[in-house]
Amino acid sequence: AEALIQAEGGPTLKQMQQEPLEVLRQCPELDVNWSDPAMHGCSLLQYACSMGYEDVTQELLQRRADASHQSHQGVSCLATALA
Repeated sequence: AEALIQAEGGPTLKQMQQEPLEVLRQCPELDVNWSDPAMHGCSLLQYACSMGYEDVTQELLQRRADASHQSHQGVSCLATALA
């Protein structure tokens, strides 16, 4: 997918995660375990994993995001990362 995006002139995964990383760094009080009720309880960590945002994932884990979180349907962060 990364090669296709680059071939079409789109941003790299590294570039795409710069804005979320900046938000995390500027907002140290942000609840890293927040989950979106409108998205079936998907957590910030699950979203980062699903997008392939390795740097954002690392930042969230360093800030103690709950790696064992599951969505309302029981989907784990690991399952999201592998999807």
